[in-house]
Amino acid sequence: MNEVRKALQGLSLGHIYKLSTYWKDVFFKIYLTLKDLDMRNSSLSFDISPIKNLGIFDYGHLLYLDIQDGFCIHIKSVEKSGSLLITNVLCVVPAPCFVQRSRMRVDVPKSNPIFVSLNIDNIRVLSARAVDVCTNGIGIVSNCKDGEGFLKFLFVEKEGESLHKHIDFIINLPNGKELIGYGELRDVVIDPERDTYRFGFSINLEEDSIPYLEEYIKKRQDDILKQMIAS
Repeated sequence: MNEVRKALQGLSLGHIYKLSTYWKDVFFKIYLTLKDLDMRNSSLSFDISPIKNLGIFDYGHLLYLDIQDGFCIHIKSVEKSGSLLITNVLCVVPAPCFVQRSRMRVDVPKSNPIFVSLNIDNIRVLSARAVDVCTNGIGIVSNCKDGEGFLKFLFVEKEGESLHKHIDFIINLPNGKELIGYGELRDVVIDPERDTYRFGFSINLEEDSIPYLEEYIKKRQDDILKQMIAS
């Protein structure tokens, strides 16, 4: 318990911390403000008012709070009281490796954006800007209002399967080329301070779309390398 006490002593009330967890087979990273710290009872309370309607913190749900040097505080959700999430501290553990990407992604500059439309049953459910991409994955970003609505919609069960398992994509490259495919939600980063939800998807493109995405990625890699050399 000495390492737990030492870790708790390093925390600061009012500071924003990154919490990681899995929920319905999707990896979440959420930035929350620490509101209360009870050393005697090894209890931490976080402000969840920006995301309290998502319902992802049921009793007993396990989370990891990032600290430093590759370690996390392992905590368990025990109560939701108004806008507070109350947790019990379990132990200090090495940071778990939740997500490993099989291929390197390139960032998508705002000055030359890629826009993505997500559709379910031929209905557009979200339009957003891509922030990074590879041949089998893409990350997009939205504001908190649109992101929360999209997330709540995705986890509706249809014929026994959550909608987040299969989402149709239309990806519009900067050169105007439209790529078609489908994907599955794999991870979510929620940052209320920046008013952003970032969604990461695995993607499967139609065969004739793949060369255009590969061409874009190669060009971005060349541009990034030139920038590195110039600096």
